[in-house]
Amino acid sequence: MSIALAARAIAATLLGALVATTGPVWAGSFYLPASDSIAALGRGYAGQAALGYDATSAISNPAALTRLRANQYAVGLTALSTDVHIRDQGTTVLGGVVPGGFPVDGQVDGDASALAGLPNLAYARRVGGARNLWVGFGLQAPFGLGIEYDERFRARYDTREARLRVIDASAVVGFELSERVSIGGGINIQRTDARLENAVPNLGGTALPGQFASDGVLILRADSTAVGGNIGLHVRASDSLQLGLHYRSRISHDLEGHGTGISLTGPLAALNGRSAADVRFNLPDIVTASAAWQATERLALMAELRWFNWSRFERLAFQFDVGGTRVPLTRPEAYRDRVNLALGGEYQLNPAWTLRAGYLLDRTPTPDTTRSVAVPDADRHWFSVGASWAFAPEWTLDMAYSRIAFEPVRIERVDALGNTVRASGSPSVDVVGLAVRKRF
Repeated sequence: MSIALAARAIAATLLGALVATTGPVWAGSFYLPASDSIAALGRGYAGQAALGYDATSAISNPAALTRLRANQYAVGLTALSTDVHIRDQGTTVLGGVVPGGFPVDGQVDGDASALAGLPNLAYARRVGGARNLWVGFGLQAPFGLGIEYDERFRARYDTREARLRVIDASAVVGFELSERVSIGGGINIQRTDARLENAVPNLGGTALPGQFASDGVLILRADSTAVGGNIGLHVRASDSLQLGLHYRSRISHDLEGHGTGISLTGPLAALNGRSAADVRFNLPDIVTASAAWQATERLALMAELRWFNWSRFERLAFQFDVGGTRVPLTRPEAYRDRVNLALGGEYQLNPAWTLRAGYLLDRTPTPDTTRSVAVPDADRHWFSVGASWAFAPEWTLDMAYSRIAFEPVRIERVDALGNTVRASGSPSVDVVGLAVRKRF
């Protein structure tokens, strides 16, 4: 096997791992709505773009900032406890080299359960004097992943560890065009860090592909910074009905970093040590349409649709440095566009307490043929409850809990090497959020 062919083989394996980093088990593909707002979490994210509820409008729809009654900031943290148990159903490796591939030894059950935290920070201030002009700032983690399996899990050639962190900082303005119509928009700066680790089936010599004792390891670390934008519209259709429309632009990331090969043998030995590597992937456009209706003096009902342009995640472009030669590889992904639906409501129990509940249908964009153990994905159902407590004249505490139930997960993915991952499972996630808001 030539060095170039070996490079392509390793690149194919790395590509599988990097695709995995873009698929957290607690949200549609790698999108994390839980970082938007704790109050929104309590109502299943329904109505978020239609409500000028708090400073987090700087993230969800800057046009709605004009409906705030006071300058304010919000600081929140969301904890996600993922319960991920995946059972191997007959994974094989190197089916492109040997018909039927080699069987894989190791653990049949993979446990990637973990605890993660998502930050949330938002600030809004009126600066227009007599004119209703607002500025806002937001900090969130809208995309990300953290998943790790035991090194002996049979699907280790797909993924042993995958971590993706996207921190998004936004600066926006909101302006009231008339008594009932406002517009807003701004820029988004994203910092992305990724770390991938997967086993490699060695060839040559005494190596036995598929046997843990013969495995090599490949680790990739890379990062990037990219810029996008967002724009929004808010309409107060009547005294009881608010409408919101928000667009978040696509952002393309060119991650640059290095790969490290460990214990690779035979034709792959040239990849031991550290080499330059880079990869490009695209984050989707997101369009949100919301409505909030004040049904009674105390009861408000909300609905929201979010459209994700996942089809632009059609392929993944990857390059790996082999002996000074840049080897390109393109992997088809064929993600599908998706529309998610949220319904919710809140009830003003008394001046101090507001109660919430909501439901979100979160549909996966991942096709059956490209799903991996790092993306044990399926359509999800979010069931949420929450409350706000105004414990002092200018202070409010937001609390929320969501249970995310997955439909059965089925995985049967074949990569460029003929490695075939077969697995199934039924993950679930518990989400708890706390935030404090201050008006000034």
